[in-house]
Amino acid sequence: MKTKSSVYSFFLGTLLTLLGELVLAEIPPNIILIISDDQRHDDLDGRMPNVEERIMQAGVRFMNAYVTTPACCPSRASILTGMYASRHRVTRNSSTLEQATIVNHLKEAGYYTGLVGKYLNTWDGSPRPEFDYWASFPGGSAPFYNPVLNVNGKWIDAKGYITDLFEDCLLEFLARATKQSKPFFLYFAPNAPHSPATPETSTVEMYNNVGLPKVPSLFESDRSDKP
Repeated sequence: MKTKSSVYSFFLGTLLTLLGELVLAEIPPNIILIISDDQRHDDLDGRMPNVEERIMQAGVRFMNAYVTTPACCPSRASILTGMYASRHRVTRNSSTLEQATIVNHLKEAGYYTGLVGKYLNTWDGSPRPEFDYWASFPGGSAPFYNPVLNVNGKWIDAKGYITDLFEDCLLEFLARATKQSKPFFLYFAPNAPHSPATPETSTVEMYNNVGLPKVPSLFESDRSDKP
């Protein structure tokens, strides 16, 4: 069964392919890895045309990709390590990741590294040493308006909408990265549309006339036909 987390497999497969090519590349590529949160595998179809045109149609789509551990922290740990949950030992959202990650290896290889957004559910929000740039929050989610963020080691009572704030941080990272004499890697993980799923005021009615699936793929009232 494909789940909302199957998007993780898409990114993981793409990332592992890129990392394999790094070894052979004469000029290491810059990499921006985008991790969406709580999103079905078909949520982007026909509803975000700019994303479809500029990212999805320009890349590779894995039509038979499946998540081995469809939960947030285990999936993100697999993305960061390339390992199954049985190897990295993050088997639930309350688990902690003790393994080295791709970010450690990229930094050792000379990359300028950054994280903007969510890290792992069990992390306290403070910067990790393998990232040169850091903008995050504690735990698995944060208020969508006026969140408390840690930006490069400083806790900030930020004012505004969290996705807009992360956009500002992303642009700041890119401005710093382009001044470096090294390639860059950015792990960009906005928490929208994770609960509390508060939309930005001006976008509340944006999708009123867009067809969305009315029946969820889980939590049916009658599950007597399921194992």
